[in-house]
Amino acid sequence: MARAAPGMGRPPRLLTPQASAGHRFGAELRRWRLARRLTQRALAQRVWHSQEIVAKVEKGERWPSWDLATRCDSALSTGGQLAALWPAVERERLARDRRRKKRETSAEMLR
Repeated sequence: MARAAPGMGRPPRLLTPQASAGHRFGAELRRWRLARRLTQRALAQRVWHSQEIVAKVEKGERWPSWDLATRCDSALSTGGQLAALWPAVERERLARDRRRKKRETSAEMLR
């Protein structure tokens, strides 16, 4: 089992960056955050988002906004690495939204 760094709370969840663009973004966000020796809470304060949002984006449980990507780039001094990943994440989000709406429409037609 992975151990948490001192003062870092629970052990980090294993990430699967190969699973999707969202997961890759989350893995990169965590990599940059840890390289800068910041907690999720400290990063969240610097980018004006909640610690919960940072945590969920890192785990691939929430889509990052353009605002979050660019603020994290600035706070972590990534040189735009996260913003460069964001278009692929947004394409994936839109594709999933279209599939979900298609399923909802089909389900309504069956009623």
